[in-house]
Amino acid sequence: MDQSAKDSLNTVDAVIGDIIAEMPLDDRVRSANLDEDGLAVLQLVLDKYLRWLFKNQSEGVNRRLFKDCIKQSGNEA
Repeated sequence: MDQSAKDSLNTVDAVIGDIIAEMPLDDRVRSANLDEDGLAVLQLVLDKYLRWLFKNQSEGVNRRLFKDCIKQSGNEA
């Protein structure tokens, strides 16, 4: 992923859209049919990806992404 593409990942919706767009169809189907244990594993994988994303984006993009995460959670102060 080039820098301009990473810089556009500044909202939760953009990150989710990017993850879905990058997944092959068969992986998307499998993900949609995961049981509770499978969802726990998927959560770990997504956590690892998000940590990578935060390390490889600019500070300004990360601030906007973090702000959108708070907004999406409904815990705005």
